[in-house]
Amino acid sequence: MKKGSHHSQASKDKNRMKHEGVKQSEATVALRKKQWTGDGNPMKRADVKAKISLRMKKDNPMFNPTVCAQMAATKTGTTLSDDHIESIRVATKEALADPEVRARMSTSHEGVPKPQSVRDKIGKGNTGKVRTIDARKKISCTRQGISIDNFTGFVSFEPYCEKFNESLKENVRSFFGCKCALCQKKQEDNTDKKGILRKLSVHHVFIEKLACCETKIKEMDNLRKRLPTHIARFGDPEFSKEEIMYIRMMVPLCLNCHGKMNGEPDGIPYDESKYRKFFTDLIISKYGGKCFV
Repeated sequence: MKKGSHHSQASKDKNRMKHEGVKQSEATVALRKKQWTGDGNPMKRADVKAKISLRMKKDNPMFNPTVCAQMAATKTGTTLSDDHIESIRVATKEALADPEVRARMSTSHEGVPKPQSVRDKIGKGNTGKVRTIDARKKISCTRQGISIDNFTGFVSFEPYCEKFNESLKENVRSFFGCKCALCQKKQEDNTDKKGILRKLSVHHVFIEKLACCETKIKEMDNLRKRLPTHIARFGDPEFSKEEIMYIRMMVPLCLNCHGKMNGEPDGIPYDESKYRKFFTDLIISKYGGKCFV
């Protein structure tokens, strides 16, 4: 029979009768088991999974923008029952408990910007929302890159170095030409939603409020985890000059770009960071490691 053709029912019955009562040897059983378990199973190979995923995305109508738009139109105005909403919530919570599922979701969203309509819905949904203290602690731990057992307090309540004053902020803004270091928006165009003109925010690239007051930093190695691996000197009782140069990196940001920094957890390693690497490369390649005078 040619490759790709289908067996007739008579042929299937003939093959079934031929193999009925035939006992396979232990060696054959062991070989087949080895071929289809662990790394021997092609369905568990990364390249096979990637091909299947790509094919499913290509052929799956759920990934077709036209079909998605039609489904959205049919659901507009419909209201789910409380039981249905609860079942979705439980199923979603169970799925997100799997680290592999969260990793796949994170990968699939990389480089995919949220449409403004989606961002508006998220903002509207969060407006006026009062989170419990436990929820706030979890969010804070995620941003700090620590477990809930190591939580000691909210970072936003910690004081800045006294040297981080308005004079230093103006110095940083002037050094970058009073433009956002990310999108190049001018300070005179930096208005909030109410149209009120705001000064550019000054952002610590390595998320350290005590930059310029390094002797007051207690968790030195925790900060070193955010630095480039070839710079960090774990275990040393004092920061090196090169470490201090990185710790003191600051950039001016407009309101919109400063909000983007919240999407990147503080505790992630340097190599996994998007904005930290961008600003570091900018300051070193264009300004020789300086960001104020």
